[in-house]
Amino acid sequence: MTKPNILFLVIDSFRADKFYGDKKTSITPNLDKLLENGVYFSQAVSSAPASLPAVSSILTGLYPFTTLSLEGKVYNLKRDIPTIGQKLETNGYKNFATIPKILTLMNLDHIFGSNIEFYEDELTLYDGVGEQILRTIDKIRSVEPWFYYIHLNDIHGQAVFNKEIIPEKFHDEKLGKNQYERMISLMDVWLGKIFEKLEFSNTLLMITADHSSDVGIFDDKLEELYSTSKKNRMVKKNSIIRLGQKIFSKSPESFRPIRTKLSNRYREKRDSIIEERRTPMLESIEETEDNVYRKRIMKNIVKGTAQVFDDRFMVPLLLCGWGIKKNRIIKQQVRSIDIYPTIFDILGYKIKDKIHGSSLVPLIDDINIEENPAFLESHINVIEGITSNTIGIRTSESKYFRNKDFSEKNVNLFDLKNDPFETENIAKSNKELVTNMEKLLVQIYNERFY
Repeated sequence: MTKPNILFLVIDSFRADKFYGDKKTSITPNLDKLLENGVYFSQAVSSAPASLPAVSSILTGLYPFTTLSLEGKVYNLKRDIPTIGQKLETNGYKNFATIPKILTLMNLDHIFGSNIEFYEDELTLYDGVGEQILRTIDKIRSVEPWFYYIHLNDIHGQAVFNKEIIPEKFHDEKLGKNQYERMISLMDVWLGKIFEKLEFSNTLLMITADHSSDVGIFDDKLEELYSTSKKNRMVKKNSIIRLGQKIFSKSPESFRPIRTKLSNRYREKRDSIIEERRTPMLESIEETEDNVYRKRIMKNIVKGTAQVFDDRFMVPLLLCGWGIKKNRIIKQQVRSIDIYPTIFDILGYKIKDKIHGSSLVPLIDDINIEENPAFLESHINVIEGITSNTIGIRTSESKYFRNKDFSEKNVNLFDLKNDPFETENIAKSNKELVTNMEKLLVQIYNERFY
């Protein structure tokens, strides 16, 4: 059996409704061509609203509560859990990766070894990342079959260019109604150059996102609020702390407690100042904004809290190339944990390890299968992040979530068919459904495997 090359492209913070559908205003001829020649899942659900837990879930077919361990202040991928790359390597593949620097925190070296190239988190395809990827594709042609994982940060965060060289079209509203969608249009130009390098007859291309983003629905007012909030989170160290850190950074190890004390002092002061700046903004939003959905988005801009609403969980999932049918849109709910078993099912390999995910090949082959519920968790990258401490369950009909530690705290239930913006909590009037969803949630949460 021929082994295809595999290009696995994760575009950080890509919303499903900005990849395909009537809410998209960006111009993406290269992505559109792939849609015409591939299979697209329009209701794919991520496992977490942050990169490290979401990527760990994609690479393992397991939910983050199984894949991650706390190392220092960072949630890290456990080394003893099998991953896509490791499994492919045992079947003759060579693994390569081009990733932003933050993902180097994930222990990915045991998957890709010395074949990891990283770039600074704020860089885009236009800042040299695109050229770096093209060079890698040229280099790996001689080592087929290969598995190449690319993680792009172009539309992550505020979706802006961070270098002085900014394409003029970035401000052209014909390319999208906001910065996020215009950045997608510009990103598509570079994606076209990458796709031109591929031989689709012997390459399987998969495109998805780690998680989604609120930024995709920003208007001018929300973009301005985002910029203001970002500035408010920047607090300069006073001269005493700067001097102290400079002195003690070169001091013997015995001075570590003093260094730690200075750092903690700065952090406490910084957090206090930021909170003082946030409070009047949050109060103003509460008093002046009547739209429940918009109010939630605005509050999250001011105080970015990891939650489990769809704006951070609905991601694109596209398969194209080797062995994939053309021009199909599958609307059934699927999960990012399903990517792992799907790859190996396409290749004809059997997975013996216990995982949470299920292969999507039956759906690709027009075979009806039962929809699987998606487990949601407000998992964050680092222990110091702000989280709502929430776990939940999503189906294509309903979403249920509650406090991670106390089952009767922060109980929410939404009718996604009639309330897609998740604005009306119907938990109190649907106690039977809450009970059933809770049983399902606990069942999945108890499936640790590792």
